[in-house]
Amino acid sequence: MAENFFLDEPAFEGVTDSILVSGTNLGTAYGKLNDVLLATQGCWGDDDIGKAFEKNYWENAEEVRVGMSDAGEGLVQSSKNVHEKATVLADLDERNAKWLDSQVGEE
Repeated sequence: MAENFFLDEPAFEGVTDSILVSGTNLGTAYGKLNDVLLATQGCWGDDDIGKAFEKNYWENAEEVRVGMSDAGEGLVQSSKNVHEKATVLADLDERNAKWLDSQVGEE
């Protein structure tokens, strides 16, 4: 059977694990940021300065909250997708190697 594969499956899985950890860490950071943002919402008061601050601050803070959540979830999903594709490629590579060996004989 062919001993050299084009896909280094353990290294590829290491990459997917790193992506998963990054996504999970970002999700954790998002949760902490979200808790702080929600806990401090309105602390600037109801006067004109407070209302102006809220208008300029809260919309941007909300965009950060949504963006971080989406990014964390995206990284986790990407990791799962890449891992799945790596498994499919490794299986295909193995099947192809066996087929080639059956055509030319093992050395």
